[in-house]
Amino acid sequence: EGFQVHEILIPESDLKPSFSAEH
Repeated sequence: EGFQVHEILIPESDLKPSFSAEH
């Protein structure tokens, strides 16, 4: 559930690359 926290903390623009990197 760590990636879920990032979704809420960081903006969508930053979420796209970060989400892909974590997943």
